[in-house]
Amino acid sequence: RAAAMLLDNAALVLIAGVVTLVNVLNPARCLLGGGVMEGFPDLIGRISEGVRKRALAPAVEKLEILPARLGSKAPVMGAASLVFQNL
Repeated sequence: RAAAMLLDNAALVLIAGVVTLVNVLNPARCLLGGGVMEGFPDLIGRISEGVRKRALAPAVEKLEILPARLGSKAPVMGAASLVFQNL
């Protein structure tokens, strides 16, 4: 029961954060990765549904919310990419 509540709270916080980013930046895609996404693959669907209910309609019209292909390696790969871009 406590684990389910924790997951529900995590989903709500992630939805709020994604809604904010989507409303401000209006991206075509939102990629979610990391250990939580890998451990709870159903979370992507919950987040997508919550974002579509709460974000501005034009911002979600063409939005895709997808799991990141790199999974938990995404932050390291992004940091390495920045290093190589600045050499």
